Amino acid sequence: MQGISVDGAPRKIGFVALLSFALLLLFLNPIISISSSGSSQFSFSPAINLSNDKGSASFPNVQAIGSNVYVTWSEGSGGILFRASNNYGATWSATRKISLNTGPASKQVLMSVNGSNVYVSWPQQVGSSGLQIFESTITDYGSGPFTTTQLTHGDFGFTVPVIASWGNDIVVAYGNGSNTQTASVVWYTTSTNAGVTWSAPSNVGFKCASGCWIPEPQAYMRGNYVYVVGDYGFAESNNSGASWHSISVPALDNAGREPWIWGSGPNVYVAWFSAPTDNNNEIYYIHSNNNGATWSSVSVLSTSLPNTINPMLWAYGNTSWIAVVQNPGASDGKIWVYTSTNAGSTWSSPVLLSGSGQVSYPWTVASSDGQNVFVGYSQKTSFGWIVRVGYSTNGGASWGAAPSANASGNANGKAGQAQDQADTAIASSGTHCYAVWQYLSPSGTSQIYFSSS
Repeated sequence: MQGISVDGAPRKIGFVALLSFALLLLFLNPIISISSSGSSQFSFSPAINLSNDKGSASFPNVQAIGSNVYVTWSEGSGGILFRASNNYGATWSATRKISLNTGPASKQVLMSVNGSNVYVSWPQQVGSSGLQIFESTITDYGSGPFTTTQLTHGDFGFTVPVIASWGNDIVVAYGNGSNTQTASVVWYTTSTNAGVTWSAPSNVGFKCASGCWIPEPQAYMRGNYVYVVGDYGFAESNNSGASWHSISVPALDNAGREPWIWGSGPNVYVAWFSAPTDNNNEIYYIHSNNNGATWSSVSVLSTSLPNTINPMLWAYGNTSWIAVVQNPGASDGKIWVYTSTNAGSTWSSPVLLSGSGQVSYPWTVASSDGQNVFVGYSQKTSFGWIVRVGYSTNGGASWGAAPSANASGNANGKAGQAQDQADTAIASSGTHCYAVWQYLSPSGTSQIYFSSS
C-alpha cells in the first residue's frame, strides 16, 4: 500500500484562516450538488462539529484508508486532539488527547497513515527553548494505545514539521524556529519501528545562508525512497533516510517558493512557483520516472495563467494532478487544475474549478484510485467563506461545473478562509471525500467541522 504523507498539509506560514463554530447546526444548511460529465450528483452530508468543546480548535488534518477516517487538530494549551471513525465517518470515537503536557501545542498538525498505524506530528512549546517537534503513533486503526515522543531539543526551537511514512518507517522533516538565525536549515529524523525509537536529528543537506525565510519542507516516502524538498533545496535518500544526497535544481534552490512533492510507483513530481519582482509568478515542475535516479529538466506549467502560485499535487499510477491559484487575494482569484496521464511528460490545459472570486490556495488534491479525484479550497461569498471541493469521476478528463460543490454549507462565518495556514484539508477513499475545516463563527469561537460525500 502506498504511504500517505502530508496529505492536507498546511499550505504554509502566513496563510491564516481562523475558523470555528459556537453556534449549533442550524447555521449549517444541506449542501448543494453539482452535476456534469465529470461529476454526477456530487454532494456532501450536513457538517458535524468534531471538536465540540469550549476550547479554541484550529489547524485540522484528515487522512483515510478504506473505511477508516482520522481527524486531528490543535487546541493550544488544550493540546493535540484526535478522533477516529471506522465506518466512513458515520460515527466517531471519543476525543483523545495525544500530546504531552509540556506547553501549548502549536499549528501545523499533520498525519500519515499506514496499515493500522496513524502517525501524527506537530510543534509544541517546551519551556523557554521555543517550539519543539513531537510525534505520536496511534495503533489499532486509531483505537489502540499511543506513544508520544519529543523529537527535538534546542534553544532556538523548530517548526513547520512534515511527516511521511511507509509501513513502520517514518520520516519527520522540519525547519529552524526562527528566520532571524544566521542560517535556515532543514532537519530530519527517522524511525524504522513505528516511532518506538528515533535517529538523532540531522541536516538534510540544503540551507539558506542569510536573509532567509523559515524553511518549509515537504516530504514524500515510498519504500526505501524518501524525498524532502524546501524553499532552498531538494534532497533524496534511497535507504529510508540513513543518508541523503542533494538534487541540484537552481530554479528551485535560488528562487523557488512553496514547493510540493508527491509520487506513485517510480514516478515522483515536484512543483513550485517563482517569485519574480514583477509579481507575475509562474508554476515550475520537474519529475522522475525511476525513483529519483534521474530527473527531467525544469518546465513551466502555467504558461497560459499569469500570476499563479502555490501548486498542490497528487499522483496515482501514471496520472498526476496539479492544482494552483491564480491572482491570490484578489476579487478575480481562480482555482485551476492540470492533469497528466503520461507520468508527467505532458499536461492538459488548465480546467477552472472555482469560477471567479476571492479564493484560498488549493489545500489538498486527493485520489485513492486514480479515477475519483478531489480538489479542496475555500471561497469568499457575500456572507463569509465556504469550503468547496472540485470532483472528477474519470481521472481528471472532465470536472464538475464551476464553482465546485459546497462542503461546509455554512450560511455565515468563515469556513476554511485561508491566508497560508493549515485550517482545512480533505482526504478520499474511492468515491468518498472527507473534508475538515476550522470554522470561525460570527461570535468569534472556533471549532473543527467535518462533512463527507
